[in-house]
Amino acid sequence: MDMSPHRDDRIDAIRGLSLMMIFSSHLAYLGNNTVLRDWALPSLTFCDSANIFVFISGFMAGRVYGRRLLRDGAAAMRRRAFARARELYRWHLGTLVVTVAAVTLISMWGPGLVDEARLAPIFMQPVGTTLAASGMLYTPYAFDVLRLYVIVLLLLPFWLPLLHRKPWLAVGLSVCVYAIPQFVSGAAIPDWPGDRVWYFNPLAWQLQFFLGVALGHHGLPGSRRLLRSNSLAIFAGLVLAVGIFVKTTAPAMMAAYNPSVPFIHDDLVYGKLPLTGKTNLEPLRLITFAALVLLTTRFLPGAWSGWRSRAMRPLVLCGRNALKVYCLGLFLTFTAGQILRGGFAGDGAMIGAVAAGIALQVAAAAILERRRTPSVSSAVTTVGCSAQNKSRTNTVSSTSA
Repeated sequence: MDMSPHRDDRIDAIRGLSLMMIFSSHLAYLGNNTVLRDWALPSLTFCDSANIFVFISGFMAGRVYGRRLLRDGAAAMRRRAFARARELYRWHLGTLVVTVAAVTLISMWGPGLVDEARLAPIFMQPVGTTLAASGMLYTPYAFDVLRLYVIVLLLLPFWLPLLHRKPWLAVGLSVCVYAIPQFVSGAAIPDWPGDRVWYFNPLAWQLQFFLGVALGHHGLPGSRRLLRSNSLAIFAGLVLAVGIFVKTTAPAMMAAYNPSVPFIHDDLVYGKLPLTGKTNLEPLRLITFAALVLLTTRFLPGAWSGWRSRAMRPLVLCGRNALKVYCLGLFLTFTAGQILRGGFAGDGAMIGAVAAGIALQVAAAAILERRRTPSVSSAVTTVGCSAQNKSRTNTVSSTSA
């Protein structure tokens, strides 16, 4: 999103890491093998990689479009945001078409992913589903985040000017919208063909995105002394520790205490415990994520040299090219999941598929970065030459005077 040479490598690295975690989680589900699940973020805390990706996308949007608002005005900012939303929409539909075609072709030689990947409507009602997909009223499994991203980006040009003028009013408005699905049963958007709702309820998830926008545009609220206090860090650590305990130790203890209640473990692992649901971004999920952000900014500051190390470079590149890497990850998730279900469901095959998929995404990000770098360097050179020429002109003018 930000084509400036001055980027925050920490943000790009964390976003790249979230992309890899999303890919691993999706492939574990479609490949019907959870060997890596116990090491994933949602198995350890009440938040997951989707929270990270949506928040960081909002943070970067706050920086990029906030600068555009201040520099060029609201109209230019709106045009840029709408153009980006159109780009996201095109990639969303293009990836969907290519992915469905690939899965259909591969399924001729093995079991399909029709039910698991929510592809049944495409084959049962192709015309209606095509129209619904064009209007983003239908998405298969794992395409939900991209659809959410398009929606919030369309809302951004109307919310950001209010944030700039009256930040607390803008955030308060977002919180009020978030509260609707928390207190009003059934406050959700129906998904095609009508027996489901949007997995990422935009009424709730807009808050995750817009909080990121607010921090990207205005920075952290409150005093720096409070935010960096040991007491607050200890509290955030306790929040994460309790979450880790509940998600790891408590399920086994509960199962041993009362084996007749088999749903306990799944409810804890998959976020069905009260106030931890994912669809409506319930409060404990937000609180856990806030604690994670606080500890990250405290102990992994942007000035840390490790963000610019060779080891972090693959993640940074993926974060810089997040849209295309995410779409490639979706395609690889479906195709690899189809192949794994066709007879390669062992742990070794799953680990190998995840490693290969990550390697392909990193390679693609490196290629995209090399193609982008010359244009960025050319732009910087042009700006530098213009500045030098302007300086020379001013010098000649003052000498003549």
